[in-house]
Amino acid sequence: MRHVCDLHEVRAHYDPAAVIALAREIMLASTIQAETDRYISGPGQACSYKLGQFKIRELRERARQQLGTKFDRKTVLDEILSGGALPLDVLDARVDRWIRAQLAASCQLNCQPCPRDSLSSWT
Repeated sequence: MRHVCDLHEVRAHYDPAAVIALAREIMLASTIQAETDRYISGPGQACSYKLGQFKIRELRERARQQLGTKFDRKTVLDEILSGGALPLDVLDARVDRWIRAQLAASCQLNCQPCPRDSLSSWT
């Protein structure tokens, strides 16, 4: 991320950007051109990536706190990623609904069946 900020701060073009990358030894020479082209052509890409990363961490932590012992990191990540690319507010609402559904399902599994339900099998 720091590399990308440097590129845009100095308004670097490809050659100076490649020099920065090589000097910091943060990339293999074979990937420098592709990475630098991507960052120069889309200055918001790295920022968008980090915002998404922070939101996913926030949602995972929210699920962990609310689900307690029912929390499973892989299941939460599957839910987050299964919707594809979503605006962050839509993703937030989606995960909240999923957490509520998990809590409701957990409650139903732990509750005693309603006596009325057992009577319906007699009719």
